[in-house]
Parts: sequence; structure tokens; C-alpha cells
Amino acid sequence: MRESPRSVDGIQRAIESEFERETRVEVATIVDSSHLLVLLENPILDTLSASLVNDKARALAKKIMISYAAASTLESVTVRFVKFLSTRGGSYHRAKGRSFAVTELR
Repeated sequence: MRESPRSVDGIQRAIESEFERETRVEVATIVDSSHLLVLLENPILDTLSASLVNDKARALAKKIMISYAAASTLESVTVRFVKFLSTRGGSYHRAKGRSFAVTELR
């Protein structure tokens, strides 16, 4: 069975394809699936100024709201540009990004 390209995994692959191969992306739903968390690690993203981090995070969150099949069930989306400390599912530090209420993304 093929998964929907509009699933969490599909969103992850779409983000990975948008950025360079060096980008690591993790996407998960949390808080009873009402919040979508997107973590990205890329050397270029690490150098963004605070205003560019906000702009990039907002643009990515808006794209997700358009393409994610369960967007209507979300209350918020967080996009963070991070440095992962370990392998997949591990912790991270130096997070820059922002959380957006769904109403801010319409």
C-alpha cells in the first residue's frame, strides 16, 4: 500500500526535496495530533538572521497547510531550524524558528 503524499511522511519528503540533500527533516504530530512539528537541519539555514528565520518558517508552514491532508485538524504548526545531536528521533539544540496558530497561516 502506498502512503498518501499528503501524509506526515509525504510532507517530510516534500520538504527534503525542496532543500539540498544535506538537509535533515523530521516531521511529527504532537498534542493529540493538533500540532505539527517540523525540524530542519541544514548548514545554510543555520546562518539565517532572526527576520529571515521568521519569514522562512512562515512560508514553509503556509505550504504545509496547503498540502497536508489533515490540515483542518491542526491548531498550530511549529517550524524549527536546528542542530541535531544524535540519530533520527534524537534531541537537538540551537533551535531557531517559530510556532504559528493556524489562523495566522490563512
